[in-house]
Amino acid sequence: MQVSTTIDTRYNSNVNINHLNNLIDGNVRKILTKRENDILIYVIVGYTSKQIAREFNLSPRTVECYIDSLKRKFTVKRKGQIMSAVMKYYLL
Repeated sequence: MQVSTTIDTRYNSNVNINHLNNLIDGNVRKILTKRENDILIYVIVGYTSKQIAREFNLSPRTVECYIDSLKRKFTVKRKGQIMSAVMKYYLL
C-alpha cells in the first residue's frame, strides 16, 4: 500500500514521515510491528483514529487496537502519553 511521505498537520505545515521515522530509535523499532511504527508516526503528529484509518484504509476500530497495543508497549494509559514516552525515552 502506498502511503504519502508527507502528512499535513492541523497547523497546515508538512511533516516528513521519513524524517520522523529516522528519529525513532532502533530499540523502539525492535518492539513495534511495521504497522505500529507507521501508526505511531501519525499519532505523534496528532492525527485522530479516523484520520489514520483513512490514510491506511483501515477501520477506526482497527486503528484503536493498534493504538491500544502502542499504549501497552509504552506503558501509558492515554493516547496523548504515547508521544511523551517516545519523546522522553526513545528519540535520538
